[in-house]
Order: sequence, then C-alpha cells, then structure tokens
Amino acid sequence: MGIFRSAAGRENESDLLPLHIENLKNDKTFARPLGTALALTVRTLYPELLRADFLVPVPLHPEKFKKRKFNQAYELAKVLEQELRIPVLYAVIKTKELTTHSLSEKERKEATKRLYQLHCEKQQIENKYIIIIDDVLTTGSTVSAIAQLLLDCGARHIDVLVLARSVY
Repeated sequence: MGIFRSAAGRENESDLLPLHIENLKNDKTFARPLGTALALTVRTLYPELLRADFLVPVPLHPEKFKKRKFNQAYELAKVLEQELRIPVLYAVIKTKELTTHSLSEKERKEATKRLYQLHCEKQQIENKYIIIIDDVLTTGSTVSAIAQLLLDCGARHIDVLVLARSVY
C-alpha cells in the first residue's frame, strides 16, 4: 500500500501510514482499519490475488509472541480472511529468535534460510496458491525464505502482500 519510514524519522507529519503500522506492532486493534484498506487495494488493483487458496501470515517466534501477546501479520491475515474470503493457514513456524533489523541485506538472507519450518501437513499446501502476509517488507529475506519453504513443500504459486515497503 505504501512506503514505510519509521515514525520517529518521518519527514511529513501528515503521513499516517508509518504511524499506524508502528502502532499495529503494539496494538492489534490497528489491524482492522489497515487490513480493510489492504483488502480494498486487493479488490480494486490486484483482483487476481482473489484466486489464492490460502493466506499465510509471517510467524513470530514463540518468545516474541509471549512478549507481544499477538502476531500483527496474523491479525492482518484474519481481517483479510473476512474481507476477501480467503482462509488463513498458519502453515509456518519460526524456530529461532533472531532479530535481523541490524543486519545487512546479505547477512539477513543467510540468517533467514533456516529460521522457518512447515507447521501443517504438506498435503494442505501441495499445488496451492498461497499469499504470504506481513506488515512491512524490508529486504525481502523473511518472505523469500518462507516462500522457498512453501515451494519446496509443493506450493504451486506464492505471492506476498504487505502494507508497506521499508525505506532504509
């Protein structure tokens, strides 16, 4: 939907998207308006995505989930499920806690290769069209690793849907 700049470094104070995305990381009630806007974007600009079989949210590591109490990607996916009538499949788990924000693009790519495992039966995703859901795309390493895992397990096609792309 847009470009994400940390709210702390915003140049344009009227640009609310970065602020709302940061708020989503701390308050899951922001998932409803952001998810509804994302669904509207899909319906009007990317209707081909409506053919997907499943929405797969980017998982949080269990320790991070305990601290935060919710997964913002999953909260967005639930709204999209209601709005677009595409079921959510919690197909992937994160096996290690690793913060990649301070790593270079090359370091991120290497670090994320083995962070994720399949959390469903392979038959559930074989020959399926899957959309990976996340709030912000930074380097693409996380969604690339998850996409490769799902493709290796038999998914037919993968797309990625995010609220914003980070500018760093």
